Amino acid sequence: MLLYLLITSLISKSFALNDESRHPVSSSLQNAFHWQGCHEATHIHHPQSTDEVADLISVFHRDATITGHRYQILSSHNNFYRHNNLSCAEGEATSIMLDISDMNQMLHLDKSQGTITVQSGMLFEDLEELLLSKKLSLAGWFVAPLYAGMSLASIIETASHGSSLVGSASMSSVLRTAVLVDGTGLVIALDSPGELLEGSLGLFGVITEVTLQVTEARKVSVLQVQQEDVYMLEEIRDVIENSQALSIDITWSPAAALYTTRVWHAGDVNMEGDSVHAHMMAPQGWLEKVDGMLFNDEQDKRDEKGIMCEIIGDMTGYHALGPHKASMQQFPIQEQTKEEGEKSAEPEPSQAEMVVGWINRLASTRCVSSDGRDCLMRHVKVTPHTIAIASEHFASWMDDVRDILDFSAACSNFLFHFQFVTASETPLALSSGRQIISIDIQSFRSLKGYLSSSSHDLPVPSKHQDLLEEILLLTLCKYKGRPHWALSTNRMLLGSPCSSTYEAYGAERFSQVMGRRMRYDPQGLFFHPAVAKIVGMTSNEHRAGCAANEECFCSEDKDCGAGFECAPGHSFPEYYVCRTKRAFQPDEL
Repeated sequence: MLLYLLITSLISKSFALNDESRHPVSSSLQNAFHWQGCHEATHIHHPQSTDEVADLISVFHRDATITGHRYQILSSHNNFYRHNNLSCAEGEATSIMLDISDMNQMLHLDKSQGTITVQSGMLFEDLEELLLSKKLSLAGWFVAPLYAGMSLASIIETASHGSSLVGSASMSSVLRTAVLVDGTGLVIALDSPGELLEGSLGLFGVITEVTLQVTEARKVSVLQVQQEDVYMLEEIRDVIENSQALSIDITWSPAAALYTTRVWHAGDVNMEGDSVHAHMMAPQGWLEKVDGMLFNDEQDKRDEKGIMCEIIGDMTGYHALGPHKASMQQFPIQEQTKEEGEKSAEPEPSQAEMVVGWINRLASTRCVSSDGRDCLMRHVKVTPHTIAIASEHFASWMDDVRDILDFSAACSNFLFHFQFVTASETPLALSSGRQIISIDIQSFRSLKGYLSSSSHDLPVPSKHQDLLEEILLLTLCKYKGRPHWALSTNRMLLGSPCSSTYEAYGAERFSQVMGRRMRYDPQGLFFHPAVAKIVGMTSNEHRAGCAANEECFCSEDKDCGAGFECAPGHSFPEYYVCRTKRAFQPDEL
C-alpha cells in the first residue's frame, strides 16, 4: 500500500487522479442504490489514454505482488446507471475506480479499409453521431437503443446486443481489433478480439481502444404499428416468417392491452426523412409531474384514483420513433380483423406510421434530444430486468405471464420490451448456443418515494412487486432465463431458490472464461466479489429487507420488510414473493 501511495503521488502530476471537481462521481440517481456490500470506490482516477491506464494498473499490480495488499479495480463510465453490484465497489480490498469517461476520442479513420478506431470510453450514441458526421454507419445490423448510454467497452464486456433477424446483433460482429491493458499493466493489441472480449465481464483488464468495421451511411424505413394485444403472437410470427424485415422489436403494455411493433427494412439513401429514436421521450410538462404522480399512486394502495393507469396510458401513446414531418407517412386507422388461417407479410395496422431516417439515429437514442426535450430516465427510477429465454418457449411464456397479470389490481407499473437475437458462439452471451427472445421488463417507481424508503433499514417493496417477482421467478426458473450482465438487478444475477446464473449459462461456458482469467490477471485485480458469488466461490447472505431492495428473492417474511410477507405466488405457488399482509383481490375494486 505504501508503494502505491508513493508512486501515484509521482505520476499524478502528469494526469488527474481523484479530480472530483472535474468529474462528479455520480448523480444522485446513479448513487440511489443501497445494496448490501455496494460502496463508493476508495480512489477514483480519470485516465485519458491507454498509457495512463497501463501506468496505473502497473502500480497496483506491482504493489500487490510485493506487499500482498488486495486491490479491486473497476472500469466504468460516469454516465452509467448502476443496476447491480458488478458496477460498484464491494468487499474489503482497496477499491480503485477507473472512470474512462475522458477516453472518448476518435483515433484513426481509414475509409479505404472501412474502419474507424476510437477510445472505448465513447458512448454508443456518441459513436453513432460521430459516424454520421463522417457520412458513415456501422457495418452489420445493430439496432440497440436500450444501450445507447453505455460505453463501447461495457457493451462488449457485457455481451450487450441489438435485435436482428438476419445475423449477429452484437458489437463483436463489427469489432476488428482492440487494445487491452491486462491485470499486470501490459498493453496487448488483439486481432479478431470478439471471441475473447465479448462477455468477458471485465475480468481480463481494461479495453482502451477498439477498431470497428464501418460502411457508407445508410437509411432505414421502420413501420411502427400499435395494436390491441389479442393477436400479438400471431402477428409477430407472421412478420418473422413472411416479411423481408431485417429486424423487429416490440413494446408491450399489458395494462393498456396494447403492443407496438417496429419492423425494420433497409432504405435507400435518397429516401426523404430524418427521424430519430426517442426512447421514453414525453412532453416536458408531463415529465415534470410524473414523479409526483407515481408517488401518489404508490400511496393509493387500492388504486381508487387509477393514477398508474393514466401514466401507462400516456406512455403508451408516445411512440419510440420520433418522426419529423417530412419522414412520416400516416396510415389510416383501421379496425383490426383476422380471419382464421389468414397470413400477412406485415401487421394489419390499427394505428401505424412509417418513419425514415439514418440508421445511426434510429438504432440509437439520446436521453436528451437535439430539441432540448428531456426523457423519463431523468425524472423517475426506471429499473430494467433483462432476461433471455429460448425463442421456442416465447408463446408458452406469454400465456403464463398473462395468467399472472390477471391478478393485477388495476394497472401494474411495468412495460415489456422484446428483442429477437440469433444464436452466438460466445460463452457468456445471452444467446450463447441458442436463438433467443430478450425480454426487458422496465419497472417505474417514484424517485422521491424510492429514496425515502431506501434510506431506512427496511425498505418498502414497490407497488405490484409481487407480480413482478412472480414473472421474474417464472422466467428464471421454469424457462431457464439468462439475466443480462449489465441490465439485471443483484438478485437476478446472484440467483433464486430455484435457479442460478451459473446453471443458466452453463458450467462449461463459465469455465472457458474463468480459465483465461489467470493468464491476463494473475493477482485477481479485476476479479469482482459479485462474480465469485455467481460462480459459487462465496455465498450470498440475506439481510432484512433484501427482497424489497431487489437484492434477493424472499424465503421468509423478514426479507420483505415491515407490513409485507413472503407468500406463494398467485398463479405459480412454488415461487415465493413479497406481498402486503392484506392483499386486495381484483374483484374488490
